[in-house]
Amino acid sequence: MNFPSVDFSWLGNGTVIAIIAIAHVLISHGVAIGTSVLTVSLEYRAFKTNNQKLDGLAKNIAKWILIITTTVGAMTGVGIWFSTTVIQPDSIGSLLRI
Repeated sequence: MNFPSVDFSWLGNGTVIAIIAIAHVLISHGVAIGTSVLTVSLEYRAFKTNNQKLDGLAKNIAKWILIITTTVGAMTGVGIWFSTTVIQPDSIGSLLRI
C-alpha cells in the first residue's frame, strides 16, 4: 500500500522531527524533573522555616509544572509520532507491525 508522504526539502525531514523531539525532551523531561526538584526544595525550606509565602510559591510552581508538562509535553509527544508518520509512513508502519 502506498501512503502519501510529505517532503520538507527546505528544512530537511530529519530536522523537522528533531526540532519537535528536542522541544519534547526539554519541556516534558527537563521542566518536569528540574522544577520538581526545585519545588521539593522550596517545600522543605518552607516547612523548616515555617514560611507561608515560600509554601505558596512552591504550590504555584507545582500547578504550572503540571499544566505545562501535561499539555505541551503531551502535544509534542504526539507531534513526534505525527511528523514521523507524515514524513516516512512506510517506516513507521513497519515499525508498528514488527
